[in-house]
Amino acid sequence: MTKTLISSDNLVENPDTIFYNFVGNFIPPEWRNLTNNCGKRLSKTSRQLLSLIVSRLQFYNKIGKPAEELQEGYLFFQQQLGVCQKRVKQCLEELKDSGLIDCHSTTLIIHNMRCPNIQCIKLLKNFVSLRKTNCQTNNSNQQEFSKQSETNHNSIDQNIQPNSKKISTQPEKNFHHTI
Repeated sequence: MTKTLISSDNLVENPDTIFYNFVGNFIPPEWRNLTNNCGKRLSKTSRQLLSLIVSRLQFYNKIGKPAEELQEGYLFFQQQLGVCQKRVKQCLEELKDSGLIDCHSTTLIIHNMRCPNIQCIKLLKNFVSLRKTNCQTNNSNQQEFSKQSETNHNSIDQNIQPNSKKISTQPEKNFHHTI
């Protein structure tokens, strides 16, 4: 699927652009070949962490809080990924060395409370949703598909006969206990 995206004429061929299509909280299949600076594939946990970072930033942008960087503590990533703090640090370092993110630790003061070791994570690559690109390139395909589905739906309706049995809205009474 990645090869199709890269060779497609409609999509921009840019090594700084990474496409994704989130389905729930799973790692997008387009990311299976992401590599680090040594040419090795990213670990599964690193890809999960990257997916979590991109989805959180996407969520903040959807609700009207445009965010260029994600500010979360290690505890958040530990709970979401189910790994220890050491593994979160390793994955953040792996993503940083790969050139996908830039992160640094800072101390925030929220409601007069000091919060140390908050990770400020900024994406260095451009992450583009496949849904947005598919909407732009497939408008004509959607219209053709809707016409085909309407004709298929009409032919199915002709083959289905209505059931003459009436369905009662009241629960069925059991008279076995009176015998």
